[in-house]
Amino acid sequence: MKRNRQAESSLLLGLSDMVQEDGALAGETASRAAAALAHYPGGDSWMNVLADFAAQGADQQTSWCGIAALILSGDEKNTLLAARKAQSCWQHIKVSTPQDAYIYLPGLVLSETKTGTRGKYFDYLKALQDVPAVSEEDLALVMETAVECMEWMDQAVYEVYRGFQAVFENCLARLSRMRGPETEALQSDASVLFSSCALLRACRLGAVLTSEYAEPAEKTCARVLKRADESTDPLIYAASALVYAEGIRNRDYRDYGRKNGGVLWS
Repeated sequence: MKRNRQAESSLLLGLSDMVQEDGALAGETASRAAAALAHYPGGDSWMNVLADFAAQGADQQTSWCGIAALILSGDEKNTLLAARKAQSCWQHIKVSTPQDAYIYLPGLVLSETKTGTRGKYFDYLKALQDVPAVSEEDLALVMETAVECMEWMDQAVYEVYRGFQAVFENCLARLSRMRGPETEALQSDASVLFSSCALLRACRLGAVLTSEYAEPAEKTCARVLKRADESTDPLIYAASALVYAEGIRNRDYRDYGRKNGGVLWS
């Protein structure tokens, strides 16, 4: 997928307008897209959008967007304070749905990595393993959550890394059994976008074969993205932006690492 500056300008306006959106899931998704696009030339505008999401309120302090702006900005002192605050709130967080897992777990993993403690990795993995996922959208959200946690954690803790990868692979297998040409018209756009984004991210991390999964995921996304501009659903718009942000990343090598929060083990 090639970078499209005109599309990015449109996305910037759309995601900026979503800062005040009520849906936590849509806001979290939009913040992830802004964070990914902030790494490219001219990314200051995207970092500002991410900061706006993070500043929405104290109730966001343990979510991904509640700490990611500081962590990705390079403000080391405030980053550690934010990460430690997020860690201290873990006992008050209830992760009972795929939506909860998506909103909270990657941010908590990211904060654990940033402080270098890593002790709660197992708790976060167990929380994700216990989340019930039945529908296609549930499975797609758990897939995306698992592969995000893989990216943001210290991969030297290999048992946990493989645990998140097993969750991802299990959801992928179940989703593949549920889908087929005869059910294509019944698939929700949200589930297609999240699962495709998870596959593209997994290709970039080397968790699945790029040669096998990248092209089908991009084709599926392209089909759904054609309808995204016509959608009035903030979640579809935000997920489309997230897919675009992941789609333009380089998957020819492991394009992630310490400066972005995750720590390479190899």
